[in-house]
Parts: sequence; C-alpha cells; structure tokens
Amino acid sequence: MSTHTHQISGSGTINSAYYSSKATAEAEASALVPGYADVKAGLVFNGFVCPNLAFTDKSWRMDKVTITSVTSSWSLLASLTWFELMYSGKAKFNWEATITCKNKESSDEIDIEGFIRAFKAAVKARSRLVKTIANGSLGNTITSITFGWLGDGCVAWALWVLNWLYGCDWYKTVPPLFEIRMGHLGSWPLVHQIIIIKFKNGEEYVLDPWRSKENPVHRKSDYDKKYGPIKDGFSQ
Repeated sequence: MSTHTHQISGSGTINSAYYSSKATAEAEASALVPGYADVKAGLVFNGFVCPNLAFTDKSWRMDKVTITSVTSSWSLLASLTWFELMYSGKAKFNWEATITCKNKESSDEIDIEGFIRAFKAAVKARSRLVKTIANGSLGNTITSITFGWLGDGCVAWALWVLNWLYGCDWYKTVPPLFEIRMGHLGSWPLVHQIIIIKFKNGEEYVLDPWRSKENPVHRKSDYDKKYGPIKDGFSQ
C-alpha cells in the first residue's frame, strides 16, 4: 500500500462564553482552542483532493496548534442579564496538520457505539462551558426573543453539533461514514432546530443536546414518534 503526505495549515479565532472574571474567560477561551483547531483543519481536509485520484483513502492528523493571543472584553448585555460584571474571552491561534492519501479504500465497518460515546463526552464537556436556561419549547422561545442573551438555545447547540461532526474521525473517511442534514420542528418562536445523521448502513439518528445533555442521541424513528414529524432544514 502506497501513501503520500501533504501539509496544510491555517488560523482561527474562538470566543468563550461569559464569565465573571477576565482570567477565567481567557482560560476558557484557551481551553477551546484545540477542539476548534480540529474543526478548522477538518473543514480544510474535507475540501482537499488528493493529487493522485487513485489514492482514495484520505485521513489527517493535527501536528501543531499555537495560541498567538488571548484577550478578554466586558459585555454590557451579559452583565445586565446576569446582574454582575461578565467577560468573554477571545483566543487567536495557528494550526498545522498532515493529510495522508493512500491507494486503498477505507473500511466499511462503522463503530456507531464508539461514535455515540464520543459525542456524549463532547456534549458533556461543552455543557460545562456555556450558560443555558431550561430545556424545551418555552426555553427556545425565550432564547429566540432575547437573541441568546439568556444563554445558548437550540440554534447555538445545533451549530456546535455541525462543527463537531465535521471535525470528528467518523467524518474524515472518504467517503464519510454518515450524511449530515439539518431539521426543525414547529414554527417560530415555538421552533426547535436539530441535526440528523444517516450512517452508511442506513441507520438514522437525531443529535439534540439542547433537549437533553445527558441523552443527546436518539434513533430517528423513536424521535419522530415522541416529538412529531421533522421538517427539512433550519427554520432561521
């Protein structure tokens, strides 16, 4: 089996949630850098075409992530919302990665259980970094009409899920082991945004950390029965 390697690089900026001290905000922004660097590299990887088209197995690894600056800023809206001085951190970084192209097709094996475990762990980690109010339709309504001032609603969670999926190992195969599509239930402001994935073996799952951070993965057939039919695309 022959392999060819190719170097890619880029930069990015990540903002933390709001915290009551500058030091904490900056530390949290720094802690978010490795994961977001993976997302940025994964997006470049997705668009990379191996020069030799016969090399159909493509993978990548992160080689280096360098934080170039970390700052924090006071937020008037967050401070008024939480009745205390609140700050958001910002970290800028550079990354370098290696893409490996092989002339052997990737395996059709799908470790769905491994995917679910990894996704649940990522949701749990993010839930410690963001402020949010109660789940459900009422919570979505409040976060919609306040434009997110009271915490991350379903839109923020769904966008985070998209970024995580694009950067995860299960999506880095060629072709990816699953398809991704956006969906929603209800109508504004009683609307709920979700992400749906379909594995190569036909199994479909709804990823919905907003509804339950402890149980964010649902078989689509079960989700349809419990919450009603899903409409295609985001509603906003």
